[in-house]
Amino acid sequence: SMSATDTESEKKPAKKERYVPKWKKKATLAEAAGDLSAQDKGLIGAVPITFQQGKGESATFIETAAMPGQSLKLVASQAGQYIKYGCGKGECGTCESLCNGKYLRP
Repeated sequence: SMSATDTESEKKPAKKERYVPKWKKKATLAEAAGDLSAQDKGLIGAVPITFQQGKGESATFIETAAMPGQSLKLVASQAGQYIKYGCGKGECGTCESLCNGKYLRP
């Protein structure tokens, strides 16, 4: 025979402890140095490129430079941006990005 307190304690789940990551992200050399131009960071190229994350007032912008013919995927990774992809060939549409008002698959 179970008492009323036994059944109540079985229904309540145990308190979950908050996740504490083992590692903390450190600032890159460029982030630690402050506002550096793309050339000062070692990025070369004749084509200025700005990546935007988010919309409106909360948007952040990252400026970099690229050489003509350089893949957008490579330029994005050099700027610390990640473009999701599935097939890696631009066929499935996972990597589709908005560029100058047009959608493209880098």
